[in-house]
Amino acid sequence: MKKILNSMNLIIFMMTTACGFLSIQKSFADADLCAKPRKISLQKLINKSRNNTTLTLPPGCYEENLVIEGKSELAIKGWGETGQPKTIIKGTVTIKGVTDIYLENVEFRGNQKDAALEITSSTGFTIESNIFKNGGIDIHNNQFRENSLSIISKNIITDVNYTINTSAGIWVRNSPEQLFIYLNTVKDVNGYGIYIEGADTNLDIASNTVINTKYTDAENIVGIFLSRTSLYGTNARGFLTNTVVGQFHKG
Repeated sequence: MKKILNSMNLIIFMMTTACGFLSIQKSFADADLCAKPRKISLQKLINKSRNNTTLTLPPGCYEENLVIEGKSELAIKGWGETGQPKTIIKGTVTIKGVTDIYLENVEFRGNQKDAALEITSSTGFTIESNIFKNGGIDIHNNQFRENSLSIISKNIITDVNYTINTSAGIWVRNSPEQLFIYLNTVKDVNGYGIYIEGADTNLDIASNTVINTKYTDAENIVGIFLSRTSLYGTNARGFLTNTVVGQFHKG
């Protein structure tokens, strides 16, 4: 009899634990994660991460500026299904001095003053299936490495309205690495959708959708702007099949 009661208690405990876990999962799915930001530090997790590994960030909202520096072949992934991240970072993430980093399924919420994600002095990065709000992607002064490829793809970038710096959903300048920008959606930007300057090597811009990009003090709408840029480098396809509600301008 005692064995039966103990077994029943174990089953009830397991069911209660499972329900509690599902309840936690549901709360992350349904609630505004930033209503109660988490107190643990993502920076500490990143600092402890090793090269050639995958770091999955826990669910929740984190109010901190992050620096990812000196890492190599590190994959950082947010919690949740791809395209529906449950990891939110409120602040600016700066990536510098890295080689072959992969960043996927994170929601970035900027401060409307700076880019939500800045990448500099690096080579070989992939930014894929993320969501950016109140701040775009700023890529500048990166390095060229033979057979290295950088990719920005399948991201959603929206509600970008900088008050200080040049406003753009994706802003690339003085970066000679082989760079593919494709299948991104950029919308509701007070400025440029995609701005490329001084990227003269192996640039491919394809199948992006740019909607509602406009300066508040000007009538011109510039969806994609190119300056001092070659669209056709070695192995590059150039400017193909982008959907731009606005203008394409090559300076």
